[in-house]
Amino acid sequence: MKKILLLILTVLLSGVIPGVAEPAEKNLIQNGSFENVRRVLPDNWFAPGYGKNRKHIKFYVEKNGAPAGDNYLTIEIKKANDARLIQFVKVQPGSIYKFSCQIKAQGVGTKGRGANFGVLHVPDITVDVYDTGGKWRRVEFYGKTGPEQREISVVVRLGAPGAFNTGKASFDDFRLEKMQETPQGARILNLGKKKPAPVKKKPGQKTAPIIPVAFLLCFIMVFFMGLYYYLLKLYKLPLAAGSALPKELPEPGRPFPGLSPAGLFFVFLGAAFLLRILLAPLIEGYPIDVGNFKGWAAMVAEKGMPGFYQSGIFVDYPPGFIYLLYIVGILKKLFSLPQNSAIFLVLIKLPGIIADIITAFLIFKVSKKELGFTAASFLSLFYAFNPAVIFDSTIFGQMDSLFFLPLLGSFLFLYKDKLPAASVLFVISMLVKPQALIFAPVILFALFSRRSWKTFLYSGLAAIVTFVVVILPFSLRQDPLWIFRLYKKTLASYPFATLNAPNLFGLFGANWLKESETFFLFSYQTWGFIFIGLIVISSVFFFFKSKDKARIYFTALFIMAAVFVLSAKMHERYIFPVLALAILSYVYTKKKGFLFLCAGFSVTFLINVAVTLHLMVNYRTSVIPRYDLFFRSISLVNICLLTYIVIIGIQQILGTGWNPDSHGRALPLKD
Repeated sequence: MKKILLLILTVLLSGVIPGVAEPAEKNLIQNGSFENVRRVLPDNWFAPGYGKNRKHIKFYVEKNGAPAGDNYLTIEIKKANDARLIQFVKVQPGSIYKFSCQIKAQGVGTKGRGANFGVLHVPDITVDVYDTGGKWRRVEFYGKTGPEQREISVVVRLGAPGAFNTGKASFDDFRLEKMQETPQGARILNLGKKKPAPVKKKPGQKTAPIIPVAFLLCFIMVFFMGLYYYLLKLYKLPLAAGSALPKELPEPGRPFPGLSPAGLFFVFLGAAFLLRILLAPLIEGYPIDVGNFKGWAAMVAEKGMPGFYQSGIFVDYPPGFIYLLYIVGILKKLFSLPQNSAIFLVLIKLPGIIADIITAFLIFKVSKKELGFTAASFLSLFYAFNPAVIFDSTIFGQMDSLFFLPLLGSFLFLYKDKLPAASVLFVISMLVKPQALIFAPVILFALFSRRSWKTFLYSGLAAIVTFVVVILPFSLRQDPLWIFRLYKKTLASYPFATLNAPNLFGLFGANWLKESETFFLFSYQTWGFIFIGLIVISSVFFFFKSKDKARIYFTALFIMAAVFVLSAKMHERYIFPVLALAILSYVYTKKKGFLFLCAGFSVTFLINVAVTLHLMVNYRTSVIPRYDLFFRSISLVNICLLTYIVIIGIQQILGTGWNPDSHGRALPLKD
């Protein structure tokens, strides 16, 4: 009877005494006590890009002495660094949440960040826990989501970027609870919008907003393409498509003394390069990627190539890209450039920018033979001023154009039946970025179509020698299999159905869902494998049923678009090669539908990467909400574009597709 009265009294007091919080809702963290374990890592948690394969970092679950349940998580760092596990949690906008966790620290020094937890990319929102003398300590804080924030990246970690540490940090009973009220006087931290850390700027220079810059790039393209069209008309070129430029222009065709039509084209191509250089320092780019590139450049310049991959920092790129960062790092040391200087930022972005311009020039060279100067120059400048292309390398700060450039060279050699040279460039592309492996079927199809064991042998030998020579400077202190472990680690990173890639899985609301989750009978990973099998089978038909050499570019276009739209673990930028491949497919087929495909994918790509960067810079999240209607709409558009590619391929197989004899009748410039 006394217990019942005491319970009633407690309930009554909780309703009248001010400052007492209402009960919280259920724990939103999945496996917050780390009871469920798969192999090494606890279920529902992932290590970004490293984890059990990281040499000086260990993640493991222990059993003895857990404050809650049977297990607890331990992160151990033997060489100064930072390490973390991440989980994505759906939240409601403008809501208050309570974070709490039991922490134990051993051998954690006070010079860097200690054991901590919180929200990724939201700095200083939790107390750092240093050596606790073997005892557990409960840490808690409150945070409020922003007005548009629907998902957060919760993290448990030891150290932090730029504030490395060593030692052991243990975590248990990690809870995230939505609160109806908070204790009176409690500090509520902002989990929402915050201005990014400013890049060092010249006096009067401002950091441009992300979305307005994307729109600005569209207006810039329209302006330059319109101006070029007007100026080229003044030459009154008496040319049919497919003809060469005359050495001497008639008098009515000399509007600019000393400047030929070819000279005018190169002026505009130079303007595209200068535009990128001017835009590059305005926005730092995607903070994680650009930050990694800066760190890698400085590290490889300091440690040298043999010691780079053993330096202890996180690296998921193969050596091809590191060669260029080595040059950038040497320039940084030579001129004593600060880490956050605008010049260093431009140097980091410069390899991708140069690759953009070279790709545009190659499009011009190839197109001029097939379509004539006028059409070729328009296609080249359309690529050079394409807002999607500029945004990727110059604003986002990515290197997709850098791995695509040698890949494009490989396809050009395939078209000329120079398979050993094509194999060499394909390997170089693969050593810049592993995504080049997506195009491996095109190389293999071309080799098999030759039916020459000698060609196959020479090509394979050339590829192997290139591979060994490129990785050799980085292999002097490594065991022979290190490069394969690097590729395995990179390809196994981020095991999600889709990572901001607007595709089939994005359409069904699976953005950043674990690929192991079920989607109509099978897991997303299984569906991805099924679709890849169907893609390979389809590409066999598209390649071998066509006798036209344009099949090289079309097959590559189909494979890239299909893998992006139908496979798992796709990032938002992986569709990038389609932009140039669609143009080249048009060049060799004269089917204007490929220009429509280039324009369509350019629009969806630009919108998607702009939104992704906007969320990261302004809202501290890399996750587009999986139920976002706009994201699903873009996903549907990409599916429709892929469907159109399949229709074109089927028409070609049935003999009703492009007309290979239609040379000289594309993109005429009328007076």
